[in-house]
Amino acid sequence: MRGIGSRVVTCVILCLLVTTSIRCTSGTQERVEGLPSPRHGDVYVVAHRGAHIGIPENTLAAYEAAIEAGVDFVEVDLRTTRDGHIVSIHNKEIDSYVTNGQQGLVCEMTLEQLKRLDIGSRISPRWSNERIPTFEEILELCKGRVGIYLDLKDASVERLVSIVKKWDMTGQVLWYADFDELERVAELCPECILMPDPGPEENLPQVITLTPQRKSPGRDSST
Repeated sequence: MRGIGSRVVTCVILCLLVTTSIRCTSGTQERVEGLPSPRHGDVYVVAHRGAHIGIPENTLAAYEAAIEAGVDFVEVDLRTTRDGHIVSIHNKEIDSYVTNGQQGLVCEMTLEQLKRLDIGSRISPRWSNERIPTFEEILELCKGRVGIYLDLKDASVERLVSIVKKWDMTGQVLWYADFDELERVAELCPECILMPDPGPEENLPQVITLTPQRKSPGRDSST
């Protein structure tokens, strides 16, 4: 993980929740079906908004750099455009991503308008061609190469589940969202992998109820 890997200082190193990645039964660890083992020991490495030190965040360039660095997942923030397209951008407004003083809300702009924005020059002229990517462009880049950690900022669960299934990537995507949204994901896609944020301790029963205790093939549930 030299070179590009050394720039991934903002990667979040985390053990996923017991209920979403590993469940312990009688002192043994059983990994949830569909979730691959971590590439680096016992924790998953997630590149927050991609490898974005010196690279514009939430862009295909940032995600490609993270893949080359060998992370387990790239975190993808999702919002919806005025004409119904799903794109990856963290903030609800474009103001801080451009250098020409343009302002506006993502939800009030069309995909065509957003694609015209140069969101890379604020980092370096080298990235002047970088544009806000669509969710499907990200899936195309990442499929079979790296996991995707979805952070739903402003996007339809129904639409996202449909797209993830279309790309046959349910086992490659982690879902991070509000409880009500995750409940909807579970209804529409029982095989999808949820990662609820438990928050206070009193929320744990709801987290455990929300996350199905699936087991890997070939394991006896009594062990």
